[in-house]
Amino acid sequence: MPKARKTELDIDLVPETEKKDDVKSEEESVEKVKSKRFFSKKKILIFSALAIILVLAITISIFLIYKKSPPIKVEPVKKTKSEEGETVPIYSFEPFFIPVKHGDSEERFLKISLSIELSDKDVTREVEKNITFLRENILFILKAKGLKNFQEKDERERLTKDIVSAINLILQTGTVVRLYFTEFLIL
Repeated sequence: MPKARKTELDIDLVPETEKKDDVKSEEESVEKVKSKRFFSKKKILIFSALAIILVLAITISIFLIYKKSPPIKVEPVKKTKSEEGETVPIYSFEPFFIPVKHGDSEERFLKISLSIELSDKDVTREVEKNITFLRENILFILKAKGLKNFQEKDERERLTKDIVSAINLILQTGTVVRLYFTEFLIL
């Protein structure tokens, strides 16, 4: 029969005091690692509290600075007679469509809308009575001009004066103070 082998286990029994020392050393190493961290919980709380206090301080100081600044004094503007309640009478004409020659072969269209400022409210009634005659005279003046006359500023000013004088010749109760081109389109 074969010989039975006996196996012995080498178990080192560590006394309890040594185990406690090992656990303590491990805990101490963990604490050392935690203490070496830059952002600990306490530091994060302190920094966030300081940041909130700083933002509140800045907000309150800005509020107090703007609250204490003196109000800007605005002096009332002196009104003229036309601004005090009297409205300036303005009459707007329907648009004029005029064929305009540009060069030898090109024919273009011009769309012009006019508004006139009148000297008196009563003149508006007279303009409405004579609207057909006024439109015909304005159209006659506009057709006589070329495209160059509408593109240059000096020519447009001359055109404005011609139209104002033609309308004033027809009106009897008042005059045209100003003429405005409200729409000026070359198609």
